[in-house]
Amino acid sequence: MTDVRYNMLDDLITGAALRGLTRSEVIEELGPPDKVDSSAFYYLVKEVYETDIDPTQIIYLEIRFEPKEGSVYSTEMREGL
Repeated sequence: MTDVRYNMLDDLITGAALRGLTRSEVIEELGPPDKVDSSAFYYLVKEVYETDIDPTQIIYLEIRFEPKEGSVYSTEMREGL
């Protein structure tokens, strides 16, 4: 699942595919988020493991929502959370 998300990451960040969508429309398009806070959804994109059981790198797609309208206004890549 995360390989598919990683391959789509650049398009989701630079394109306008998610801009203006509501929270429910984002869930309809991408499925339920892995993390949620009051103003953003976070989708796990990639975990990198080396010799330990803990990941050495975690990449998320962060989708931020306008406080009033509740629509997407920002999409970014975030490492670790």
